[in-house]
Amino acid sequence: MKRTLLFALATFTIATLTACSDANSPAPDVLAVGSLTSSGGAATVASQIIFHVSITGAAGDDTLLIDTLQNGDRGLDIVASGAEFQRGAARLSNSVNESIDRFVAFPAGGYGGTFITEAALFQGRPGNGLDFSGYTVTGVTYHVDSILVVSPGSNPNADGNWTDYYLRGTLIVFGRQN
Repeated sequence: MKRTLLFALATFTIATLTACSDANSPAPDVLAVGSLTSSGGAATVASQIIFHVSITGAAGDDTLLIDTLQNGDRGLDIVASGAEFQRGAARLSNSVNESIDRFVAFPAGGYGGTFITEAALFQGRPGNGLDFSGYTVTGVTYHVDSILVVSPGSNPNADGNWTDYYLRGTLIVFGRQN
């Protein structure tokens, strides 16, 4: 069932990208689909989270995508764009197994994050086993499968100043073979 939903999501995204692209260029392929989940909490009262995905390594930190999310954003697609995305996309195919970092911050303060290597997140995809070497990454989309932001949440300090969050989504990488 999950594979069917992921395939349908990828097919829809390719159709959208194809409709918006130059008529003479071929549609990009789905190079990989990876699940990104994050959960935690902080001593703040919030109804939103700021979600940030970047690629990090010896060359520094390049943002792939960032957006503010709240309850009800289930089904939302966050599409990477801009100059920083171009730098990050190039790093997804540079033959270096770098870190895909995801951070969640609250507007009034408090944050947390986790990371996973490119090789671990995108197992079984094309490339050299480390990243998408031999391919040009043309797009990255994060599909929000589920989001929950609850305040005061678990309230561990018993003062009402707490927000818990849970975010589950799918990171989809698009590209073409060089």
